[in-house]
Order: sequence, then structure tokens, then C-alpha cells
Amino acid sequence: MGVLGGGGAVTTGTGAFTSVTADRDVSVAVADDTDAFLRIEQVPGSPNSQQHVTQTDGELAIDVSGSGNGGSGVNIDGVTVFRDLFQVGNQGTQAVDVQVTPLSLVEASGANTTLVVLVVPQTDFPKVRVDTGETERYDMVVAATDDAVDATKLSDTISVVAEAP
Repeated sequence: MGVLGGGGAVTTGTGAFTSVTADRDVSVAVADDTDAFLRIEQVPGSPNSQQHVTQTDGELAIDVSGSGNGGSGVNIDGVTVFRDLFQVGNQGTQAVDVQVTPLSLVEASGANTTLVVLVVPQTDFPKVRVDTGETERYDMVVAATDDAVDATKLSDTISVVAEAP
């Protein structure tokens, strides 16, 4: 009797598997920053955004190296704040935690730091929760030390990362 019971368990199995292959349809659409689930765009009506933020080939870019009015950069030994530079909107179906990485960009000259750039959300730091249909505005803070030279420039990439909580 005991032998028959053990054999029955072996023949019915546990339902576990090692591998499965199954074909399924997948549909993915790629969209410009302004039309994607995570919308990244200029801030409407913001002079800073209009002057320093562009969209090329569907991607947002920030350039504060000139003003178009004769200015050519930020002040040496100063902190410059660009409010309402861009905004991130949630066009998805659930809330997301959004963070810009890296938190800071640094251009160093020898042993002295000369240029530091921070991109920060207006309501929380470093992460902000953006609900469906909501947007978060971002500012940029640029600090140049007194040893920065007129030709000091920084060109780098930031990433906007959104994850469901």
C-alpha cells in the first residue's frame, strides 16, 4: 500500500517546470519626449525654458552657454539659478517616482573644482512622486568658483528616470 501511494505521487508530479517557450504578440511604440508616457518638455510661458531648452530629433536639450542677447555664460565666483527650465509629466497609468541622474555634474580643473551643475525638482529632492496626469518642474543651479576661467565649459548628459513606487 505504501509503495503504490509513493508511485502515484511520482506519476502526477508537482506542477513545477524548468523551461517554457510560448509565442506572444508584443506592440511597442516609440514617441518623442513630449508624447511619451514620461513627457519631458519645455515649461510653457517660462522665459528660461524658451531661451535655454530645445528639442531636436524628439529629445530635450539644455544649453545655458549663451543668452542670445550678448551674454555668453554664468558668472565666475557666483551661483546662477535657472527656474522653470523643463518639466516632466506622467502620461502613464500609475504614479511614478522621478529622479534626474546624476544629481550633479562637475567640471574640475586641476585640484580646484570650477563648475558644478545641479538639476533639481521644485517640490522634493532628489526624487519626486508624479501622479498620473501631473507634472513636475525642474530648475538648474550652476555654481562657478573664483578659479573658473572664462573658457570653462561643461557638456554632459543627464537621465530622467521614472519608476513605479
